[in-house]
Amino acid sequence: MKTQHIVVFILLTVLLLMLQGSVSAQNLEKLNEDNGYRIFQIGSKYDDLKDSLLPLSLNNATTTAYKFIGSDTSFQNIAGVKPFIIHVLFDFSNNLVSISAFLFLTNNGRNFEKRTDELFSKLKKYFLNRYGSNYTTSNFDDDQICSGCSGLIWKTEKVTFTLKIVSEKNMEWRRIDVTYTKTGFFKEGD
Repeated sequence: MKTQHIVVFILLTVLLLMLQGSVSAQNLEKLNEDNGYRIFQIGSKYDDLKDSLLPLSLNNATTTAYKFIGSDTSFQNIAGVKPFIIHVLFDFSNNLVSISAFLFLTNNGRNFEKRTDELFSKLKKYFLNRYGSNYTTSNFDDDQICSGCSGLIWKTEKVTFTLKIVSEKNMEWRRIDVTYTKTGFFKEGD
């Protein structure tokens, strides 16, 4: 009898481990299916969105940047939170390579840190439910701006998704960034 119990225990353990891996893979597959966010799909052409874009002077050697000014609201309600601004980047073949929504919050003195931490936690929970727990964490500090900045990164072969919070050193403001990027387009650290 004991041998049967051990065999059953081992089979159940193996089954649970396989199920856990399957759930994680399914959640990351959801990231590949999203491939951006609704109307914004990695690889879309500039012409598909040009009537809703305002050029930005954030251009660099590999991309052209635009602010989304369209009336479409599909990206303007992430987990019940409306972004402050949406930026899109196109490569020089006019293919969409990155979509970023920024939530900018200023310190008005009323439980600012608590409120922004709760907002970040709400978004984190939303994206954990959407993409699973197969993410890496990133902590970074910038002498000029950032103190205690942190983020979560989900990555597939096609899309890298980042959720991060940036805090100004004097805690005058915080910014929460939600970004979909074509995997491998930017070098690590960009």
